[in-house]
Amino acid sequence: MGKIIPPNILRIIPKNISIKYQIIPYAIEQGKLWIAAINPQDENMLAKILEIVRPRNLDIALSTTSKTSLEYGLKSYESV
Repeated sequence: MGKIIPPNILRIIPKNISIKYQIIPYAIEQGKLWIAAINPQDENMLAKILEIVRPRNLDIALSTTSKTSLEYGLKSYESV
């Protein structure tokens, strides 16, 4: 990823959920929360994320990320 993730984006998905499902939210564009995931096809992760974002009237968009990029993104939670 290599970019700073704004704290307001990180607050949408709690850190413990990000760690459990190996995901990191990184942007909101056109009503979609963009989430990088190690396994974007994980149905349990998808169900949990939808449970979190639907009350905020957001859709989701998933992208694949590497373990290294995920670890970098998770460090962003230190500033939240």
